[in-house]
Amino acid sequence: MKSLLGRLLRAPSVEIRVPISPTPNFFNRVRYLAASLRVHGGPLADSKIVVSVGADEEPRDLARELPWSSRYPIEWSWVPREVFRERSYFATRLDRLRAPTDASHVLLMDPDTFVAGRFDDLLRMSAKSGRVMGITAHVTPLRNGRTWEETFRMGDLPMPELSCVHSGYGMMFKDESRSRCPGYLNLGIVLLPAQHARTIGEHIYEELDRVESFEPFFRAQTSLMFALYRNNIPWELMPMRYHFANDSRFLPRFAGELADVRMFHYLRDKIVSRERDFESVESVGALLERTDLDEANAAMVEKLRPVHAHVCAG
Repeated sequence: MKSLLGRLLRAPSVEIRVPISPTPNFFNRVRYLAASLRVHGGPLADSKIVVSVGADEEPRDLARELPWSSRYPIEWSWVPREVFRERSYFATRLDRLRAPTDASHVLLMDPDTFVAGRFDDLLRMSAKSGRVMGITAHVTPLRNGRTWEETFRMGDLPMPELSCVHSGYGMMFKDESRSRCPGYLNLGIVLLPAQHARTIGEHIYEELDRVESFEPFFRAQTSLMFALYRNNIPWELMPMRYHFANDSRFLPRFAGELADVRMFHYLRDKIVSRERDFESVESVGALLERTDLDEANAAMVEKLRPVHAHVCAG
């Protein structure tokens, strides 16, 4: 009873988990993500970051190879080589759900994301509700006439209510018949109570095996969705401020969210390229000098500016 009471009274804590390939570009993105947490993370600024590294090679000592990483509480965790050979980068994305943690929550973040403001309020919301939190995927994964009914039937699950609207509806596409979805979360940023992450992780590869037969691109996201429904795990949508894309098409619908943005996802490559502009500290510095950015990317760069200064100061 005392231990249960202690867990309930303990302030929520978080462990951040990021999937990468072992390349200079990915290393630099992790560097900026870690720096952004230190600069913008408030009371969570020193949270542990576990980086899942996936490649068909033997593990290297990345802490020694990347001396800058000693500034941050980063743990480099290699996906077992045989698992990566079998499941490729889907293993890198999903294997991070399988690791134990002492934190109350696990925050999945893609390597092309960074912290732009305090998010301890989001952590408290999830701790109070006990729910997984994310935003809906921008667009539907359904292709070639496949329906949600067929998708869940192939997953051996009952059809749930289509209670959500894709976050990109009205901006990225306008077909109303494809606008609704179940709890199909964008895997770029997802917050999970640790017990739910553990439950999902125990069987996530079984879900991936089910999905593999019909989903070529969004297997990891679909696997997470199946795991949520199969295990009756509660979830809810979080405000877009905690997962804002560098895409000005979102402004008409979510302008107020950008004004209070807490995390950015720079997945759009048309104006800012995660490959070119985040290749090195120097390329990020050049990005900060550009004057041709649209509103969303300009707002992102302003949040990145103190992060870059922190990196350079180190």
